Amino acid sequence: MSRIIWITGVAGSGKSTLATALCARWSSLPRPVHLDGGRWREILGSLGMGFGPNERLAIGSALARLAVELSDQGVSVVASTISAFAEVGAILDRAKVPVLRVRMHADRAVLARRRPEIHTEAQTRIDLPWPYRVDRELRSDQGLTADELADALLSP
Repeated sequence: MSRIIWITGVAGSGKSTLATALCARWSSLPRPVHLDGGRWREILGSLGMGFGPNERLAIGSALARLAVELSDQGVSVVASTISAFAEVGAILDRAKVPVLRVRMHADRAVLARRRPEIHTEAQTRIDLPWPYRVDRELRSDQGLTADELADALLSP
């Protein structure tokens, strides 16, 4: 049976790194599809999609709909995306397969080191509540490797 692991969090929190480790370690199923939000943005950006709130919502919603569509066809999906909109969570709620929603965290100093072009003290709003349900909260700045975090998520 397919499923969706939806990894979310701010830029630089470790979403794509964890997703890559999950895809490599998910041995109970055929290799899942990794839908990377940054890559998805590159693809849709070529269609003129920018960074405004409406465009971010459109891109996140499209990614969630694609994840649900693939899972409906029996494909397991690991998505790594910010997609911080309640509407995205509502799309995931309609999935017919299990969805594990994971939010990645890291402290401001780590985020600023990983993504200095994005994170400054004034810009980084890591304390805001997430706009949709999250099942697991993980930190990428506490000494565990991405493989160890992936093992923790995949263990029963």
